[in-house]
Amino acid sequence: MKIDLKAKLDNFFDQFSSTRELVDDLVRSKSHPQEILILLCSRIDALASNSAREDEPRQKAFTRFVTIYSGKSKTFESISIGDLYYELDYHLWLLPGMLEKAGRIQTFSRLNDPVLKLLLDSEIALTREEAKKLLERIRQALRKHFRAAPGQPLKKSPLASVREITEVLVDEFRKAHTSASKSALPKALDPLISSKTLARILYERFRCEVIHGGRVLIDEQRFFAERDPYWKPLYSEFYGSFQLIEFPAQFLTSLFSDCIRNYKKRLESSGKLPPGIHFEIFGDDIFSYLDVLDESLLPRGRMTLPK
Repeated sequence: MKIDLKAKLDNFFDQFSSTRELVDDLVRSKSHPQEILILLCSRIDALASNSAREDEPRQKAFTRFVTIYSGKSKTFESISIGDLYYELDYHLWLLPGMLEKAGRIQTFSRLNDPVLKLLLDSEIALTREEAKKLLERIRQALRKHFRAAPGQPLKKSPLASVREITEVLVDEFRKAHTSASKSALPKALDPLISSKTLARILYERFRCEVIHGGRVLIDEQRFFAERDPYWKPLYSEFYGSFQLIEFPAQFLTSLFSDCIRNYKKRLESSGKLPPGIHFEIFGDDIFSYLDVLDESLLPRGRMTLPK
């Protein structure tokens, strides 16, 4: 049965217009920043979930979606040096609890997993002293080559690719006397470095915290004033000065609109709709339009044996 797919998609995506209008009103009035984050993050998450298989992890679906459809793939694949630097500082402070005894690692949450992988896969001796040397050396290399903390020269970049950071760190370890395995280091570093892409930070520190935690700590003045991501200087009595990336309202509203526009174009050009969108568009008449269903996103069947 022939359909005007473009018209159907126009109608489907029109439902997101009210979100953009409401957010624009809030941005103009410079009010309710947490509600802005909830609206934008949850709506992007809904689109990301629709674009993925049902069994795909939510984090993976969200980060893949914003990376592909934002039109800013290089930006969202980049690493925030400040956030990576903070993670090292935090785990240096946590180290006495993680390695209370040599050879016995204790973790406190899944947030420790990237550093745990680094300690294990770098093949160092699992002592507090060796772990501290490893994390300190990475920390110092980041300060040397990038803008990792407040007060550093502005000519140093606060963003870098996974490849750039890995090459810098491997080169620094090549020059140093260390028990870390030089050949194992790139693989050992990858989970930690990759955990600080802008896409992952947007999901974990913004989407998850505002939806599940209720509030994201942001600089509200800069949230409404800035147009591009910025780094907020912070201080801890336990590990000193650091800076974390934040996403301002105008950047996020543009991201929302760009994702909708680019995702809609992709669906139009492919002529295939994910199951969720297909059902919402065609409802009870879905079997008449199976030719435009993206079957690759259907859940995999599972065999259940009778007891």
